[in-house]
Amino acid sequence: MKKLLSRSAVLATVVGGVGVVAGIAVATVPTSATIQGCYNTTNGQLRVVHDDSECRNAEQGIAWNQIGPQGPQGIQGIQGIQGIQGIKGDKGDQGIQGETGAPGTMGPQGAPGAQGVPGPAGVSNYSVVQGAGARSNAITVAFAYCPTGTKVLGGGFAQFGDDEVTQSGPLSDGRGWYVSLTTKQGGSWAYATCATVS
Repeated sequence: MKKLLSRSAVLATVVGGVGVVAGIAVATVPTSATIQGCYNTTNGQLRVVHDDSECRNAEQGIAWNQIGPQGPQGIQGIQGIQGIQGIKGDKGDQGIQGETGAPGTMGPQGAPGAQGVPGPAGVSNYSVVQGAGARSNAITVAFAYCPTGTKVLGGGFAQFGDDEVTQSGPLSDGRGWYVSLTTKQGGSWAYATCATVS
């Protein structure tokens, strides 16, 4: 294997004269961090190679880094002096209150609202009628008929004794109220609340 020269020895030889510098052969620089070269000890020429195995008989292999070592970190600078605080400005005067604006003109009358939902039908000729019960065998039936032109709105009955009510309600044609009882003793009355519904 060929003997490698140190970096310092080669650099001293290269800067020794212009003729030597002009003898440096330029080749493709390898992409690695270390540059390989061959130094001719006879004429001082230096050429870049990929590996020192490419050096000839009269050449010696050398190597140097493309990037030098990182320098030491510099000393931190002294912090600057804080500036003087500025003078506080004077408070501004309060502005004059503006005049009250004139009243606006009255707006036009709104459109009439929609007609409301009709209310429930009213009643008239209100009355309460009653009818006594009529007994037949063991059953008593009482009817209370409304006046002509009126309808039954409700009704009820009155019973006397222990009679058992079996039916109580309005007549199917709406003309009155009836009640039916199983008679044991006493009697009964039927009541009807009537009115004209418009």
